[in-house]
Amino acid sequence: HIVTCVYAGEGDVTSISGRRAVASFDLASDFYETIKHALDAALDIVSIETDFPELSLSIGIAQGSAQFTVLGGPEQVAYVHFGDSLNLANICSYIARPKEIIITEYLWHRVSSRAEYRDE
Repeated sequence: HIVTCVYAGEGDVTSISGRRAVASFDLASDFYETIKHALDAALDIVSIETDFPELSLSIGIAQGSAQFTVLGGPEQVAYVHFGDSLNLANICSYIARPKEIIITEYLWHRVSSRAEYRDE
């Protein structure tokens, strides 16, 4: 279901490992439209009902560049992602309670003046 939510928001799932998933949304297009897609995907993901509340996800969102590289050889390949924006999103996801979304202060200041992002 996570992959479906991310793809519906025009994002790409770059890795899934255990209870962790990393998704990216291309900011080459309109910034606000891209962030809206990412936030909509996050809202869809946290709305997933599960019979196991301890498996409920928490989400962290940050904006910025990230790099990835491929490690390994023909028999085993690992994709490694790194960058400050990933570290910030990771920290936000650890702070968030289950079914909660936390975005960085920088991102909040960029989007909070727009009506479609306001807290109700």
